[in-house]
Amino acid sequence: MRKPDRSDTLTHMFRSIKTTILIALVGLQIITAGIIISTSYVTSETAVLRQAEQLMIKTAKHTIRHTQSFLERAETALNLSQGLHQMRIFDNGNHELLERFFFKQLRVSPTLSGIYYGDTKGQFIFVSRTEGPGGTGYRTKEISSDRTGAQLTFRNAEFETVSSEIDEHDTYDPRARPWYTLASDTGGMSWTKPYIFYTSQLPGISAAAPVYADDGTLSGVIGIDMEISAISDFLANLSISKSGTAFILETNGDVIAHPDPSKIKKHIGNGEDGIRFAKINEIDDPVARAVADRISAKNGNVDFSVDQFVRVDLNNEIYNAVFAPFMIGNLDWTIAIYVPQNEFLGPITDGRVRNIAIAVSIAVIAILTGLIITRMIIAPLSEISRCADQIARGETARTKALPENFEELRNVSTAFRRMTEWLSDYKRQNSAMHGALASSAKKLERQVADLNAEILERKRAELQSQKLQNELAHVTRYSTAGEMAASLAHELNQPLTAITQYCDALLSTHAVKSLPDGEVVNYIEDIQDQAFRSGEIIRHLRQFIRKGETDSEEVDLNELITQTVRLIEPQAKENGIGITIATDPDLPLIQINRVQIAQVLVNLLRNSVDAIVSADSEKRLISINSRIRGEQTEIMVEDSGLGLTSPCDAFKPFETSKQDGMGMGLSISRSIVEAHNGRLSADMDISSGARFRILLPNRSGENVREATEAAE
Repeated sequence: MRKPDRSDTLTHMFRSIKTTILIALVGLQIITAGIIISTSYVTSETAVLRQAEQLMIKTAKHTIRHTQSFLERAETALNLSQGLHQMRIFDNGNHELLERFFFKQLRVSPTLSGIYYGDTKGQFIFVSRTEGPGGTGYRTKEISSDRTGAQLTFRNAEFETVSSEIDEHDTYDPRARPWYTLASDTGGMSWTKPYIFYTSQLPGISAAAPVYADDGTLSGVIGIDMEISAISDFLANLSISKSGTAFILETNGDVIAHPDPSKIKKHIGNGEDGIRFAKINEIDDPVARAVADRISAKNGNVDFSVDQFVRVDLNNEIYNAVFAPFMIGNLDWTIAIYVPQNEFLGPITDGRVRNIAIAVSIAVIAILTGLIITRMIIAPLSEISRCADQIARGETARTKALPENFEELRNVSTAFRRMTEWLSDYKRQNSAMHGALASSAKKLERQVADLNAEILERKRAELQSQKLQNELAHVTRYSTAGEMAASLAHELNQPLTAITQYCDALLSTHAVKSLPDGEVVNYIEDIQDQAFRSGEIIRHLRQFIRKGETDSEEVDLNELITQTVRLIEPQAKENGIGITIATDPDLPLIQINRVQIAQVLVNLLRNSVDAIVSADSEKRLISINSRIRGEQTEIMVEDSGLGLTSPCDAFKPFETSKQDGMGMGLSISRSIVEAHNGRLSADMDISSGARFRILLPNRSGENVREATEAAE
């Protein structure tokens, strides 16, 4: 199977770019339109439902206030009667004055149907609205303590007696009635549960309050009866929605007020005579019954003592219902409101088709626009891809046709033209490099033979070996230029492999002839290790250019600095340059790519050596320091050379002060450090020489690995 070459890879990459741009532009427009339409619909529907819920809650509060106001009028009349009686305004024995006062209260309070008073002796007086002989409007009922019957007096609106009679069979005892016992037990005003008045067959309620003597003992209880059908009239006039309904019920489920009062009455049955309130699951209102069933299914029981918002589906119609409990004295009631959901969402449903049509139109326009934009972008990219394929095959690229229509593409085209020129120069330099390496290998063999024959020539051979190390370092600098094009990395691996073979041959010769000088062997081993390391650097930097993965490990920076300095020391000694190391022993292990950071240090140290040699400085010193700086580790390289004319320009690609330099060393070094989430900078506040700082984060493990992969 043929291994795909780089041209296949580049072509596939640009094919993927074409597809990606097309899908991204068109897909983004479609997704955006879909999101806007769906979000608008959902948001508007949610807002309308929320507004409907708030409207129902507002209506419930308004109904509660009206009901409270309705009952407060009865409380006012009761409190007034209780207060006057408490202050002995009426003598307990003077029922005529008390009757007249009750009569006036009924005249000014049309919602009251009766006012009465019963004392601890069983005496009772009751003034009520009624229909008696002659069509009169008021009736007074008096019962004395001897229980001989009830005196009934019928009066007209002017308090004139129309007729009177005695009912000997009436043995009514107020002390045994619920309103009396409730008020006397609680010691304050109390409401009875609503019930259906026997005479009028209308829903009503009673309130009673105790009356105390001066010594604090109970004298009796005063009470009122009032019809609550007016609350149903109020609910019938409420404007909720076209089909919305509000009703009031007790927490036990009895419906006590409804826009249609006839629906809340139900015969007791089971052989008993009378009328009671219908419960919510009995009322002739299918929506109310469905809501009660929904609450029962949701909570396990019908509980109306807490705020609830429920939704039911009845006959393909969705209803929203709210239950709001409230208290008036000892009364515990709940206002319930339900509204068809469609009455709020109707306009939204009508506009859905229009919004879908708009979305489809936007999608079509987006597709056409995406195709046009994609064609404008892909055409110049295809030309760049063709040029890259030619460079990858080692051919001379035709760069005249490269695009110039966009600023970014013009910069890329300029870079490709320069790269083509550098490739030609590199081929010439590579031929010269092969010749130099062959000559250096022969010279190294002669030096090793001389060292084996004469001990006195050891120093000379040692200096010669150091010179060879300088030449190998020079080769490494040439390899840095190769990082500009991934295709050059393969070509540089061949001479580096030759270096490794020569070093192996030198070690084999030394093993046969038993050289006594171990130091020479150490230098040769350093040359071999550096050759392997250079190959490793090229492999990793090729991956870096291709956006590939890079291996990282936990590294001791102090050890890495020491090893890097040992590599540069022969070149420094030959030029009379000293290197000092000051490392912090407390540096933590950090997760980095060992080969890449070593390459950065080699670039900085070689630049320092070249700067000192070029400046011919009297002080010939390089210092490299390490320390902890907050959450980062800092490495500082300082030399006594000419220094930098502009530290900001030092990192620009193709900027160099060397005659044979390409100006890529510092630019690539900064890229490596930034790929580790670090920073490489040059100090501007130094009087002489140059000072570079490397900052690396004190992190390890997955975070650094993810950061390195993201940077690559």
